[in-house]
Amino acid sequence: MGIQESVSDVQSFTAQDFIMNTPVEQKNFGRAPDKIYAASAKKLHMLECAMSLYREGSEVSLLNRFAGESAVNVKSDMLTVLEGRRGRKQTAVL
Repeated sequence: MGIQESVSDVQSFTAQDFIMNTPVEQKNFGRAPDKIYAASAKKLHMLECAMSLYREGSEVSLLNRFAGESAVNVKSDMLTVLEGRRGRKQTAVL
């Protein structure tokens, strides 16, 4: 496959969204950029649901509600964010 053929296969897809109270614009390139967008938008919305300060059932909301009182189970994505916030890896049972 030559360079011209591979370049002509590349498509672009641009979409705007509003996630965690922030405007987000994604520009995706490839053979199926709309599928790339759909997968990344799904992940961003999942993170928003888990990390929202304002959604009653979000993991952040639960952490805030039970802070200092009891343990809260969180998913691995949240644990990764919390560990990154501390700047080092730690083993934690939340």
